[in-house]
Amino acid sequence: MAHPIKLTGLTFLAGLLLLGSAGCESHLDTSYGSVHGASINGIRGFAELLRQQGHRVGFSYRLTPRLMEREDVLVYFDPSGGRLDGATRLWFEEWLEVRDDRHLIIVPRDSDTEIAYWDALLALPPGSLDEDQIDEATQRRRSAEDRQRSLFSEAVELESADWYGWRLAPTAEERIVRTVTGEPSWTDDLGLEQGELDLRFRRRLEVSPWSIPLVTSGDDTVISELPLAGGSVWIVGNGSFLLNFGLVNREHRKLAGALGEAIGSGKRVTFVLGTRQGEAEEQSPGLLSFLRVFPLSWVGMHLIALGLIYGLYQLPIFGRPKVVEQREVYRFGRHVAALGALLESTGKGEFARKRVAEYRQKHQGDSVAEAQEKE
Repeated sequence: MAHPIKLTGLTFLAGLLLLGSAGCESHLDTSYGSVHGASINGIRGFAELLRQQGHRVGFSYRLTPRLMEREDVLVYFDPSGGRLDGATRLWFEEWLEVRDDRHLIIVPRDSDTEIAYWDALLALPPGSLDEDQIDEATQRRRSAEDRQRSLFSEAVELESADWYGWRLAPTAEERIVRTVTGEPSWTDDLGLEQGELDLRFRRRLEVSPWSIPLVTSGDDTVISELPLAGGSVWIVGNGSFLLNFGLVNREHRKLAGALGEAIGSGKRVTFVLGTRQGEAEEQSPGLLSFLRVFPLSWVGMHLIALGLIYGLYQLPIFGRPKVVEQREVYRFGRHVAALGALLESTGKGEFARKRVAEYRQKHQGDSVAEAQEKE
């Protein structure tokens, strides 16, 4: 079963990030699970993939009654690696029990794409980077590896929830998975080119006996399914292939597309960005609230910048007053000069001469009449 996924916009964005960083920018956005900006660990690309498959995609920072009643699929990228509190787990259980055919996708953070990003940068053709850029990229890759080793060195085990009977067990070194096996609809039917995957594991997902492994690689479980309350819970053991930079890989897009098709067609999908329960306090939109909405934020900021530049251009220049030459406005000679300048501006000499002749004739006639009256 082929999965023709068009992600030209995402691919261009990620490629631009990769090539644009050839200068090794001082700031690289690596925020995990972000839906704004251009974080390499963001999830906007996966949301766009689901939207292209025909799903209605939204985002929520709270577990609200609206989600409880209306949504078909919830996707939660857990930044803590699986440490959900009891209230959140109970809310998810209740949500699954409201009606059948609901799906909960949980992606506990096991790794991200920062190391893969620097590896891809360092693998550019010779001459793409100078020595200083190579040294900086190497140093930042080493820092990212140390940071991930510290972040994912602890085991995560969840308690008191039967359907949450799984744990993330740390391993000695990072493992790179290039090939996967599993259900044909998730592997063989996708036309995956084995060896082209790049899944990086820091911990090993150990699922409960009731879970059904869908995609595996040796002892590593990539995706597992747990049927529950008429629906199902999918646990993604390594979600790096769902992140923005991970989706640059064509085989990752195929695997992500299979996840999108497995939930059905035309579903209402919401990405859960926070686990606080209850409706958020309603706030009336402010004058500049549009600056928080993409792409209006980009357009608005540019318009504001242009307005500021124009305002600065129009501002008066303060300083010592300029001494202006005082001219007498009552001298008749200035009126003659002004009239001459106006006649010159016409560019027609004949016209100017006629006007002067008419003036002289009129002036001489007036002078003769005045002389005769005096006599």
